[in-house]
Amino acid sequence: MRLAILSAFSIAAMGSALIVAAIAPASAQERGGRLERLMEADANKDGAITRAEMRAAREAAFRRMDANNDGYISEDERRQASEAAAARRKDKGARGADANNDGKISREEFLAMPMHGFDRLDANNNGVIEAAEIDRARAMMERRKQANTP
Repeated sequence: MRLAILSAFSIAAMGSALIVAAIAPASAQERGGRLERLMEADANKDGAITRAEMRAAREAAFRRMDANNDGYISEDERRQASEAAAARRKDKGARGADANNDGKISREEFLAMPMHGFDRLDANNNGVIEAAEIDRARAMMERRKQANTP
């Protein structure tokens, strides 16, 4: 059985949650929450997240962030999304995503951002985050949590 994964984020958070690729170091509790949000990307609930499912989750995150539906994430929209995510965790936003430096992030720029979190969890590089890989990530987070508990 394969496990599901957030957003960005992407990541959720945001790019993982939401903008996942640029999340600041977080407490052990927050890391566990990000993993749970990441698991929401498992659209077919088969216990694994494919690259296609992650891409679909990122597309949904882009649509949420693009409040005026103009096909771009403006500085204001990014700021609003970052402020919302900052309430849940420290989020540095999508620095570097604005490839052409026009002050806004297009859908293409957003989707072209590296999936560092996905790649890090997909230990065997098969394009799927499998149950065993999720279990390893959870165990690692638990060890870190215990190490940080007085």
